[in-house]
Amino acid sequence: MLKSNSDIMQSRVIRLCDVAKLIGVSRPTVWRWVKSDPSFPQPFRLSGSVTAWDEIEILMWLQAKKAQGGRSDVRP
Repeated sequence: MLKSNSDIMQSRVIRLCDVAKLIGVSRPTVWRWVKSDPSFPQPFRLSGSVTAWDEIEILMWLQAKKAQGGRSDVRP
């Protein structure tokens, strides 16, 4: 959750290919996680055909996964 204007300035919107590269998985895997893993950050629409994620949310999710040793039964 963003708490200040500086957080907003540091937040970046990233697209599917960037999410996949950042995490190190394929694009279909990202979509599978969106649908099946409630802890995975949900995308939002910038327009009718443009879907994006908040980079900070992805990084926080990844950090939580690292902290829990990759287990899927513990949510951030």
